[in-house]
Amino acid sequence: MVIKMQVRIIGGEKLVAPVAQALTEQGTAVTTTADFSGTLAPETTLVWLPNPLDPVGDLVADLVALVDRSPAPKRIVMHGVPGTADDASPEQVGAWFQTAGTSLVMEHLYAVKMIDELEHPYVIVRTPPVTGRGGNVKGEGEPIQQATVGQEETVALITTAVTTEQYVNQSVGLG
Repeated sequence: MVIKMQVRIIGGEKLVAPVAQALTEQGTAVTTTADFSGTLAPETTLVWLPNPLDPVGDLVADLVALVDRSPAPKRIVMHGVPGTADDASPEQVGAWFQTAGTSLVMEHLYAVKMIDELEHPYVIVRTPPVTGRGGNVKGEGEPIQQATVGQEETVALITTAVTTEQYVNQSVGLG
């Protein structure tokens, strides 16, 4: 009997549907929800795709509560903003997202730190706004210079983060 990979995608942004579709096309069993209610099935990969401007610093507490009341996740994958891995200045991030860059970066940095503290395998995928085209994979500390990246490239990177071991326990950027 073949057991499919279980993935739960949580979020309310435009990447939820294309990521779910890409994973489903690879034979992954995917469920999507808008919040952190319920529990995770055993060996589930948790994919959090928040709107970048959501209060992720507050919402990560709901993610932690979900993980605490569930069997250990296989992996946690979060889509976040640049600036949390020495890859963009708060001023750049603020200009890209049309908001106060320092506050946005600090929100996401707090969420990343909380996920790291859970001590489960994780991948953080950092991108500028997903409203453009293209994007090259960047490691921690490699500058992200594109002001926007493509949805296709972002979905491909998130899918790789979910389905392979390539980026486990890393923060990887696109831009």
